[in-house]
Amino acid sequence: MTPGITDVTQFRRSSCGVSAAVGGETVILDQRSGSYFSVSDVGEFIWNELQTPRSLDDLVRAVMAEYDIDTQRCRQDLIRFLDSMLAQGLMETRDIDGS
Repeated sequence: MTPGITDVTQFRRSSCGVSAAVGGETVILDQRSGSYFSVSDVGEFIWNELQTPRSLDDLVRAVMAEYDIDTQRCRQDLIRFLDSMLAQGLMETRDIDGS
């Protein structure tokens, strides 16, 4: 598993990221940097799921219920997406145990 992402990691949108649906995709503005990011399809689904904090397992289950994908591939793709969003500062984490 990626360092920093564990089974007890919970993900949520950063308060610095605001989003809007534009032309079939979601555009996310990082209010700190003024940078825009766009996500479509599965990325948009994940972003919408993160309106409330979710664990990696919660997200895997949600994506698998919506899309035809096997568990291992789903988990790997989710970790890659979450890592990218964390690196951009558009997502925050905390451990489910509160730390």
